Amino acid sequence: MKHSLLVAFAFCMILAGSFLAPRAAFSQSTQAITGWAWSDTIGWISLNCSDLGTCSTVSYGLSMNGSGVISGYAWSENVGWISAQTADVTGCPSAPCTPQVSGSSVTGWLKVLSSSDPQNGAWDGWVSLDGVSYGLSAVGNAILDWAWGDTNLGWIDFSANYPCEQTYGYYCTDDTLHYKDLSCGIDTIAGTPQVCSYQCQSGACVPAPDPGGTITATPSLLVRGTTATITWSTDDAVSCTVSGNGDAWSGLSGSQTSSPVTATVTYTLSCTGLDDSTLEESVTIRAVPFWREL
Repeated sequence: MKHSLLVAFAFCMILAGSFLAPRAAFSQSTQAITGWAWSDTIGWISLNCSDLGTCSTVSYGLSMNGSGVISGYAWSENVGWISAQTADVTGCPSAPCTPQVSGSSVTGWLKVLSSSDPQNGAWDGWVSLDGVSYGLSAVGNAILDWAWGDTNLGWIDFSANYPCEQTYGYYCTDDTLHYKDLSCGIDTIAGTPQVCSYQCQSGACVPAPDPGGTITATPSLLVRGTTATITWSTDDAVSCTVSGNGDAWSGLSGSQTSSPVTATVTYTLSCTGLDDSTLEESVTIRAVPFWREL
């Protein structure tokens, strides 16, 4: 179903490009705002053509310059172009009109261009980015929370958990890996994020793998009062601890000498995975007394 939706949407985008185009280009040197927003009344709003790889046929997108001013166009297959261009948002219901990121705040308006068509009646097409008890906010390179677009658009969610469990305006791009950074709640693109919960590739998302790991003791049967070597290794884990016999170590892998073993003891490897899943593996060491001739 999700794949069909994306294919249908991509087709609509390409078809629309043959007879619709943004009124003006925006600077490609500015920082692109990619991903999706969601409205219960009109569905998905694409923030950038790169999300579906259609830029070679239909080029559009929102972007932000060094001063935080947002420009460009988003696209809805149901209402058409949604503009952040200064010329289009001039005359908004209340100042400031130009959409802009300042610190953690996002102010201004967007405009649905099709609202000016005569057949659309009295609909004004304005989308408010901030208001009483609501508004978008900026954290790092993520745009979060809610905008309001009157009864025709309703609430527009920029941090909805759609699709593929991704949040904060980022989405899977073909041949590009996107990650959700659980340590700060912001999606980061590729590279080496601190924590990954979901990995997207070729437009599809898969759950993060559960952590795996092994722990061994050498020897596992020893003379009472002697020591063993505890060795462990893990995959797809964020943090791990090893504890037992009064010892405690941390790390995704390691090798440590145990305290003297005087009885049967258990060492336990405990790990947390990329999406907070857990792992526990244990190894038991048995001690035998010294042999003594009578």
